[in-house]
Amino acid sequence: MFKVWFWLTVLFATPVYAIEKPPTAIEWLTQMQHSMQSLNYQGTVVFFKNNKLDSMSYFHAVNKGQEQEYLLSLNSPMREILRNEGNVSCIFKDSKKVEINHLPNNRSFIIDLPENFQHQAAYYEFELKNQAKVAGLTAQVIVIKPKDELRYLRKIWVDQQHFIPLKAEVYNHAGAIIEQVMFTELKVKKNLPFVSLNIVSDHLKVKHIHQSHLQTRDQSKFVINNIPQGFEEVFFMQMKMHGSNQAVEHLLLSDGFSSVSIYQEISEEMIPAGIQSAGSINSLVKKIKGFQFVVIGDVPVKTIQLIAEGIRLKTP
Repeated sequence: MFKVWFWLTVLFATPVYAIEKPPTAIEWLTQMQHSMQSLNYQGTVVFFKNNKLDSMSYFHAVNKGQEQEYLLSLNSPMREILRNEGNVSCIFKDSKKVEINHLPNNRSFIIDLPENFQHQAAYYEFELKNQAKVAGLTAQVIVIKPKDELRYLRKIWVDQQHFIPLKAEVYNHAGAIIEQVMFTELKVKKNLPFVSLNIVSDHLKVKHIHQSHLQTRDQSKFVINNIPQGFEEVFFMQMKMHGSNQAVEHLLLSDGFSSVSIYQEISEEMIPAGIQSAGSINSLVKKIKGFQFVVIGDVPVKTIQLIAEGIRLKTP
């Protein structure tokens, strides 16, 4: 009887600790997305895009729920780039030109991310891999592997302390790196001031791009019959390009990680039909009855071709 009483006492007196499960890859990415939007941080970033290498000072500031991103080039061509609520302004110091791109979506300069990672789990596998050092900080490596041939494989190195993406790479189907963004040094700050670009000057030539209002797809002159699964319409607009009275239609599709733009305009004989590639960006020009369609995005050629094949002019 004593033995029974003894073991019951031990059993109920011993505290029971719940075994915490380590965070999943999607939980890591969700926390990373939150940190990117809510923290103040600055550093030096190296971009390898479109077969070009560029180094820039980077600043991300948050004030009363509003975000601002600012880039300052460290090598030629010298320029400043500022993102405020979808408007991206770029000052080219050498040529004294200013471009203001009015787009109704907020994309980070560092990396594109979907709003809901669970939704994209139907098209990507999210895997935790090893840990590594980036910019002197310990990072968790996450692999984002597509389940089809219509998307690129990606890797993201996430800072274990602040959950900021320290490095991101995009790979083609042969396994070669075709795009890379990497912090070489990073500091998280309690506060960072917002930057104001001085673009009001007689010495600067200001050019507005995509200055238009959003419209519904039923106002377009074309349809797309085979949009890849997982890609959704971000916006559609009709606009006039700077220096031209020609009307251009622009439809943006995205699966969160990759985006594809479809432009429809009057055909120009000087622009040949066909495919062109630069790094992760592929484009295709298709001509239909006096109109040309430019399909361009950071997706494989197969995806561009699939979308282009499904483009049809609406019948009157």
